[in-house]
Amino acid sequence: MKYPLFFSYTDLIDVAGVRVAVEARGRCLMALEHGEWWIEGVEPGGIAASGEIPQQAFLKFRHTWFQVLEDIAHEKSSVREFEDEVARTFEQLNEVADLEWKDARDQIRQGCAVEDPFVAMKRVEGDVSAFYRVRTYPEFALSASKMDEMIIPATHDKAA
Repeated sequence: MKYPLFFSYTDLIDVAGVRVAVEARGRCLMALEHGEWWIEGVEPGGIAASGEIPQQAFLKFRHTWFQVLEDIAHEKSSVREFEDEVARTFEQLNEVADLEWKDARDQIRQGCAVEDPFVAMKRVEGDVSAFYRVRTYPEFALSASKMDEMIIPATHDKAA
């Protein structure tokens, strides 16, 4: 089974001597393939990671996203250039994974059985829009409870 997930990350990055906060909420797809758990970005596309267990894949995916931001920051000479490149990166849609994500979401909404550790994840009704935002720090005030989050679509049947 493939698991459609939403993620929400907040990162502090130094860009050309300026501290910025990057808030990102996106979609990713996780599946067990050839004995490893793989997680690939849907929106943003182009990011993937794997691990022996889902939690390890989550952490590696999280690190990969941070590394992408760090790489962009080192390549750009201004916050504006950084913002533009983050926009290009985040807006890359993995169209194949998008179709698989929507199919997996529909299966879950129809009551398909969900395995551990996904059964214990926070559920969300409806769809969550992907977005990113780059803000200059300290304009951005950290909220420790919302730094990182991974959630899964809810079933339409509340008893499931």
